[in-house]
Amino acid sequence: MLARIIIAVLVGGAVGLAVGYTSHLAGGQCPILCNPYISTGLGVLIALFIVSRTGGAVQTEASSNLVQLRSDAAYDAAINDPASVVLIEFYTDYCPACRRQLPALNSLADRFAGRALVAIVNAARVRNVSKRENIQGVPTILLYAGGKQVKRVVGLTAENRLAGLIEKYLPAAPQTDQQG
Repeated sequence: MLARIIIAVLVGGAVGLAVGYTSHLAGGQCPILCNPYISTGLGVLIALFIVSRTGGAVQTEASSNLVQLRSDAAYDAAINDPASVVLIEFYTDYCPACRRQLPALNSLADRFAGRALVAIVNAARVRNVSKRENIQGVPTILLYAGGKQVKRVVGLTAENRLAGLIEKYLPAAPQTDQQG
């Protein structure tokens, strides 16, 4: 991320300086674009704005156990299993909190592999489900147990809290009688 900021400042500043210098030499009258100092600063600000809006465009790789539900049918199939525990996060590509939540979801998907399903849904792309589930903001995390929604959490949530919610609804492990 820091490298992206440094590159953005250098490129934005260079473009701004070039615009200001050439406009000044061409005899332009604009007090902003014809001043190399002001146009350099403006170029840097625009570059920083672009980097901040893209969130640095740093994408964390998803775990192979984290399931992406891309359709209404996939979502319905995931939540309607009466014997399963399902944690689903609704996210968007442009949500910084959603990007910060992803490592915790990857970890949970790996930790509960085979015992619970951890999935993500792009709220902007699977709009029918987002509307049906009344998703007002992202990230929103829904927990299903036995085919019914049992918990809704809105906002960035700690991994240990989500793990506790999943464990609460997992069936108890069978006890083995060890006599010896």
